[in-house]
Amino acid sequence: MGDVNSTASGPSRGAAVGAAIAAVAALIGIVTGVIAIYQFVSDDEPPGFEGDVTAVAASRDLRAFLRDHDGQVIHLDIRCEPGDSEETACAHEGATEGESIEEALAASVAQDGSAYTILMLTEDASCRIRALADCRDAYWVGVLIHPSMEAQLRNFGGNIAMKGYFTVTVLGNGHVPGGGPPWINYIELRAVHNTDARRAG
Repeated sequence: MGDVNSTASGPSRGAAVGAAIAAVAALIGIVTGVIAIYQFVSDDEPPGFEGDVTAVAASRDLRAFLRDHDGQVIHLDIRCEPGDSEETACAHEGATEGESIEEALAASVAQDGSAYTILMLTEDASCRIRALADCRDAYWVGVLIHPSMEAQLRNFGGNIAMKGYFTVTVLGNGHVPGGGPPWINYIELRAVHNTDARRAG
């Protein structure tokens, strides 16, 4: 009788051990999957800024955001819609007669075929930012988007909309490529691929 009982209990113990191993393996798989999802959702997304930056407060917030993330990859989804108003905290350069400042800078900056535009931001909404020389606190944000990038920039009647991932380089006063008023603070945004941006984030 003893021999029969010991023979019967052997397979039972083996089955229990196998079931325990399978349960542990399943648990490890679940935990690994959760960690992977968490990293994809939370860790890989760079800091972002979105909204209409036409008003003074929003323009100020965008400038602070760009300064705070100098040298980093960011995500932007912004609009500048001054229309025909003479009081605006943002504007798109390029409405001047003859060769615009944007075109002149593009010749020295965008040598790799990137599209180039300038978004101007100011603290004083009463300032005619398009006159440039009257805006002593102005920031020029030079935006470069290579055709191979997913970033988007639309210009419609002086209003612009911009969306995508960019690296931020804050150059400061007197560092406008190709020249420019010495009091202008210059910031460069260069588009990066979406996949590269998430790895950097």
